[in-house]
Amino acid sequence: MSHILASAVPPLVAFAVFPQPLRGYLGRRATRLDAALQAVCAQTGAVHVPFDLAPDPRWLARDGLHPGAALYAEWGKRMAGLALARLS
Repeated sequence: MSHILASAVPPLVAFAVFPQPLRGYLGRRATRLDAALQAVCAQTGAVHVPFDLAPDPRWLARDGLHPGAALYAEWGKRMAGLALARLS
């Protein structure tokens, strides 16, 4: 059993702070990077953990771009729960 959890690449297309066409470009790039991560996980037995939090400004830091404390707390809780479940 694999004990490697790989956090997905966030959907950058949902980050309204980026103007178009940059947001579209970053969104497509993030999608390609995440697809590559999923392929590596499939080849190695690691677990790809999708980023499934709905876009919400409360998840972001004051600059509106970087992850904020609330996002780190939620994502850390989820990843820790998955890790503990796999180790049980």
